[in-house]
Amino acid sequence: MKWFLAAFLALVADAASPVGKVVSLLQSMEGEIVEEGKAEEKKITKYTNMCEKRTADLEYQIKTAKTDIEELTARISKADGKAEAATSSIQETQQSIAADEADLKAAGEVREKESAEFVQAQKELLEVTATVERAMSVLEKEESKGAAFLQVKGNGVPSLLQAFQAMMDASMIGHEDAKTLTALVQDSDFQPPVPAYKSKSGGVIEMLEDMMDKSKDELTKLRSKETEAKHSYEMVSQSMQDQIKFAQQELAKVQKTQAEQSRIKADSEKDLQQTKASLAEDEKTLSDFSLDCKSEVAEYEEGVKSRGLELEALKTAKATLKESSGLSFLQLEETRSAIRNSLDLKHFEVVR
Repeated sequence: MKWFLAAFLALVADAASPVGKVVSLLQSMEGEIVEEGKAEEKKITKYTNMCEKRTADLEYQIKTAKTDIEELTARISKADGKAEAATSSIQETQQSIAADEADLKAAGEVREKESAEFVQAQKELLEVTATVERAMSVLEKEESKGAAFLQVKGNGVPSLLQAFQAMMDASMIGHEDAKTLTALVQDSDFQPPVPAYKSKSGGVIEMLEDMMDKSKDELTKLRSKETEAKHSYEMVSQSMQDQIKFAQQELAKVQKTQAEQSRIKADSEKDLQQTKASLAEDEKTLSDFSLDCKSEVAEYEEGVKSRGLELEALKTAKATLKESSGLSFLQLEETRSAIRNSLDLKHFEVVR
């Protein structure tokens, strides 16, 4: 700076006119520098405010994205756990339903078998009853006529068999009826009353009546047993059907839950991927933007420093000029024409 003053003084040392114009020029240059500084300060203030706002927005977006990532990760984990639990429950429920359906089917098959056996047994008993009724009817008619061909000896089962044979030989009953009656007496625990029969057919009729009573009792017991078995099956069947229906309803609910949790997981995974991509983009934008802001501020600070040096040089020059005198008009004009702005002023500086 001293070299600049020395060079400047050398230019105006012999001037005789007042230095007011030169000082005025220097003041004008000083004003330009000050105004330039104010404009740059206003510009940088606006720019830094923008930087701060944009930085705050980006930092908020980044913070929000990180929070969202944590929440989405937790949601995915929770949904995955619920989906797995639902899958396990579905498998167990399906197995339970399959077992119940198999049991119901087996119970139905048993019931069908029991029903078929009942139908067959009832048919046989009805046939026996009908056969006995026909035999009794025949005997009663013959007895009313005074027939004595059924005069059989002995009592008990042999006498009955003898009577059946005599009735068949006389064509009073058919072969099949005689066969049925004979099988009934031989295969059952039938015990005829004692005395088994009278000397005529009346005793045989009594035995046949006893057989009919027994057949009717057996038929009543058979039908009662069938009614109980059918009722028991219906109760069990209804209970199992209700159980299967309830299990199917629960299965539908669990399947719905599984589908819902799977959807939540898939949607959350998609959102997580997008959020991570957005976070990475915001972080890069913030990094690049911060560098731009710092670069702009550094450039402004460099300009402030440069303008400060220029103002200091002008201040020193004005002070020196005010202390000097004797400048000629020509020298003042030459000096004024040589220094028009801050760039011209810099030309007067001498490098140390």
